[in-house]
Parts: sequence; C-alpha cells; structure tokens
Amino acid sequence: MVGLTIIPLDKATLVELLTSAARWEILNQKTKEYRAVNCPKAIAEGLLARAGNWGFPVLAGIAEVPYMIDGHIYDAPGYEPRTGVYLNSPDNKFSEILRNPTRLKAEKALQKLKEVVKDFPFVEEVDGSVWISALLTTFARLGLRSAPLFGITATVMGTGKSLLADLISIIATGRRTSVMSHVRDHNEEKKRLLSVLMEGDPIIAVDNIGEPWGSDAMAAILTAETYKDRMLGLNSVITVPTTATWIATGNNLSFCGDLSTRVLVARLDPRCERPEDRSFDRDLLAWVPEHRAELVAACLTILGSYVAARSPDLGLRPFGRFEDWSALVRAALVWLGQPDPCQARAHTEGSDPVKQSLGAMLAAWWASFRDTPKTVGQAVSSGGDELRETLLIVSGDKGCINLRKAGSWLAKYEGRVVEGLRFQRAGVYQRSVLWSVVSVESGEFGESCEFGHRHARENQGGDSILNGRDQTHETPETHQIRSCPRCSGEGCDWCCQ
Repeated sequence: MVGLTIIPLDKATLVELLTSAARWEILNQKTKEYRAVNCPKAIAEGLLARAGNWGFPVLAGIAEVPYMIDGHIYDAPGYEPRTGVYLNSPDNKFSEILRNPTRLKAEKALQKLKEVVKDFPFVEEVDGSVWISALLTTFARLGLRSAPLFGITATVMGTGKSLLADLISIIATGRRTSVMSHVRDHNEEKKRLLSVLMEGDPIIAVDNIGEPWGSDAMAAILTAETYKDRMLGLNSVITVPTTATWIATGNNLSFCGDLSTRVLVARLDPRCERPEDRSFDRDLLAWVPEHRAELVAACLTILGSYVAARSPDLGLRPFGRFEDWSALVRAALVWLGQPDPCQARAHTEGSDPVKQSLGAMLAAWWASFRDTPKTVGQAVSSGGDELRETLLIVSGDKGCINLRKAGSWLAKYEGRVVEGLRFQRAGVYQRSVLWSVVSVESGEFGESCEFGHRHARENQGGDSILNGRDQTHETPETHQIRSCPRCSGEGCDWCCQ
C-alpha cells in the first residue's frame, strides 16, 4: 500500500495546480481576442506569501485507517472537514467496525491482538500491554493532545524489536514503519525530527539507539501539539503538528533526563544465545496484512467499547503530560483487565543514568553537609570521598573535578527531586553559588517528582528536618551570602563555579 506524504508546495507546482484548476486568459492587444495561458507566476507568489491566510481547509493530518476523535469514529475516505484529516482508504475495507460495541466484543478483540504477538518473549505481561497500547494509540492519536514515546528493547539483537514496530505500522498503515536513524548531534537531530514531522507519517520509528537517549527536542515533541523550528535552507520558522506515534528500538534501551519520564518500554528477553533461530507458527509479515481489516476493527472495538461504556473512572494514578492518552488508551486496556502499561515506567526511570547520578550526588551531599549551604569548591575540599567521586563522574576533566562544569550540572538539575531530596540555590559566596540539599515532604510535588520517604524525616529528635521552618535555609554568618552582581544568583558563567 502506497502512503501519502505531505510536502511543502513550491511556486512551480502551485502554478501547475492553479493552471489546471481554472482557465486563465490574456487579452491580445492587437487582435483584441483572449487566449489561454498558464497561471501567472506573480499570482502563485502572492498566494504563497499569504502563509496562514489562504482561506483553504486546513490539513491536520493523514490517516490510513478509520480513526477516533472525541469518541467518534471517522471512516469515510477522503477529507473530513470536521477534523481536518484526510483518510487515505480508497478501497474502504473496514466496513465491519462497530459503532457501539459491547465489553464482550472488546474482550474478544483484545484476544485477537494478543494472538498476534503471542510468540514474542515479553519479560512480563505488562510489556505486552505496552505494545498493545502503542498499537491502539495510532488509532486515537489524531484526537489526543499528546502521547508518550513507546520503546521496544531486548537483551540481544535478533529478538524481534523491529518486527514488533513493523507490525504496529502494518496494521495502522498497511506498510512497514518509516525509520529514522539515531544521531548524537542535537542540531542534526532537530533537523531530522522537523523533516519527518513535515512529511506527515503517522508512525515514526527511531531505530537502533545504542546509548542513553535524552533528546530535549523529542521530549518537547511528545508533549506539545505543535513543534516549531527553523527549516534547513530557509529563513522562516516552520510549525508542524506532532500527531505521529513515536517508537524507539534498541538493545538495552536507556533514556535520560526529561525523556525518561515520557516513555513506556516493552522489554523482550529470549533467554537464549541465538534468538534469530527461533521459529514462529506463522509468517507475521504475510499473515498480518491478510488479516489487517479484522485487526483494525479489533483496535477500534476496544476503544469504542470503553467510550460506549461512558469511560468509567478507574482511579488510575495520573500520567502527567499525557492525560488525554491515559483517559482513553490506557484506561481502555485496564478496564479490560490488562496490566496498566504505565507500570513499565518504573523500569525506565530506574535505569535513567541522570537520575542515578543525581540520586548519588544528593545522597552523598546530604551525608556530608545535611542542609548546610556549600559551594562546589567547598564540597570538593570538605566533602566525603563518595561526594568527590560523584562530582568526578559528572564533571571530570582529565582526572580532576571541573568546578565550573560541576556548577553548571547542578544548575541544570536544580529542583529535580530524587529519593526525597533536591538541590536548591542558597545565595552566593565569594562569586560562587551556594548549593543546599533540601528534604522534600512526601506528597508535596506528586508522583512525577520521584520523591521517597527515606530522607523525609531524619533527625535525632525525631522531628522533621525542616523543623517547622520554611525552606529558606539559614546559613552560617561566615558565608556572607550575597547575590551575584551579574545574574542575581540565576547562574551565569561567572558565578556557576
């Protein structure tokens, strides 16, 4: 099946389209007769220059299968003015989609989807639930403000990561997934991300990620309804919708920074040396296309049945930034008895190298100074061996601790809570930022802040460490705290050392 791609319209193509859309004539001054001509280039140029003020219907996206928006299933081929989506399904093979399916129908539909991946070595049942949630997301994504990234990882190559990604795409689009290679250069990555979003592919896979991935651009795309950046070779800034479903694959996938809180990972473990030698009871790349129509109907039956049941409240813990997705895709699966796909977050966030380093730093700093403010230099000179080791890991430079680099690292992760602790600025001492470790009371920031109870109350007298004080910590008089004259303590190159 050939998919449609959204491409920018240039002047020459617009002249051709306008010429075919109307009859253009020019008056011959000598004969006083009109003759047919192509659309004048000036008209095409003027039309392009109107950017955003054309008065034409907006193309919000392309769908390859019937899709759900606001609980309603759209299955008519062509452009739908109510959604702005063009459904590229000329053969319309999806006529068996139920409008008000029962829960029993949904349970049978779920079994059909589970049958597709029954031979894959998922580590736990929740990992299979993550895969199903990724598949269901493709049918609801156009109606969701945001959706998480879905990872597929394994302990060794040849386990079936790419095949699982392809199966999602074959069911949702009729073809194997569009693949984007992972690059280390952040600027190059931003250009690639913008380019693939402009093409309008509904499913995009970032393949063979071999290092901890912490892309700020990817994190922004996952949680925003539009993404804006400068297109290579153009002076103008391009804004594109972010309605693609993203999949990441790799062996022993690891995510860091903000991205680690925006991904759900399905884990595979073949428990054998050569997983590529395993046999399946069917050729999935041949079987799934043959049964695509019924698998599409199964996906929409699951979503539709939950909506038809009036979306019962299941009391699920919030998944910040992905409320719409959680209220439909996640809730529909849990309603049918599947493990909550968000249970997979614990494995991902626990393997975040930034969280591990920050947690070790906070614990070591707390063990050395409690909540007494210190500069990085003071921490190096008077802190314990464990603290110096953690500082060396994050800011090592030729075997030595780079104070400026360490200060910038602390500034980057200031306020992030790990195991009930966080770093907080406490002023400036001799042109260096004073840093204090603050104990956060349980529940103050909610689930996403990674707080724990380990450090919340730890005092010989049994009282809270904060002891009823607010969190503007006192500092010994010898520190003579003052604000940086250049940045007022916000952390410039001059004071972050």
